Amino acid sequence: MSKVLNGIEVAEFNQLIAQFIEREDPNAISFEALDEAARQQLEEVTTAHVELTGTIRDGQIAFDPLANAPIIVYGNELIIGGLHLVVNLREGTRA
Repeated sequence: MSKVLNGIEVAEFNQLIAQFIEREDPNAISFEALDEAARQQLEEVTTAHVELTGTIRDGQIAFDPLANAPIIVYGNELIIGGLHLVVNLREGTRA
């Protein structure tokens, strides 16, 4: 038997185990709270409407600078949160 458990009574061991199981984790979150937070964040993201304008130069779109928008534009690049998009265009061909 482990030295840590030597000399401990069964009832005391059971009590310690019960306290460990019953304690609440201060960092725990319920599934309901997690779902609500995710839905709220999704609603905030999907309610923003941003109009992008720009010009086409050498197969790339050069976005016009944006003011007060939740995204960053630089040339043909868009940065939205952790997403980095690069937009390249090509001439369409008719079949």
